[in-house]
Amino acid sequence: MIKPRIYNARYYTRWLILLGLAMTLMSLLLEQLVVVHLDQQLVQQRGQVIEINYLIEQEWLNSQARTQRAQLSELVILLAEAQRANVGVKAYLQQLIEDLRFQTSDKDQPLVTLGQYHHVLKKALASYRAVNLEFINSRYVQRIKLEESIVDLQMSRARWEKIALLLQVLGLVFILSREIFRR
Repeated sequence: MIKPRIYNARYYTRWLILLGLAMTLMSLLLEQLVVVHLDQQLVQQRGQVIEINYLIEQEWLNSQARTQRAQLSELVILLAEAQRANVGVKAYLQQLIEDLRFQTSDKDQPLVTLGQYHHVLKKALASYRAVNLEFINSRYVQRIKLEESIVDLQMSRARWEKIALLLQVLGLVFILSREIFRR
């Protein structure tokens, strides 16, 4: 026996509405779970990039300050060699060398003459610059990797947003298509 056409239309209408509602619900879940999670990751990684930029800037400023201090110390050495060396100049130079060595792993050596101070100061400054440059380079590489990861997350987020929008549109189409079966 053939069922009347009205029964089939009601049957399909209910299924289309249920399918449309299910797709709309799935799009909302995608939006709330996946896209929001990706947004949180983006915020976290952008914060890390800002922190790394700050570290690089601070390290660069510290490096410039210590380099200027070392260059001024070379002037002090040259002036002190022209005059009689005093204990204050040697103490100042010893402290500067210790500051530069603090960043590296050079060992202490007893210093007597200003020429020795000058030589050790140049060596400590070169070693400090190498360590400083390595630190800045490693942070810069870390920042670039984070920025690449941010771009990937943004692309993934956009993709999931498009999928959620597609599900919403399809759900709406199915819900509105019930009118076709009613007629």
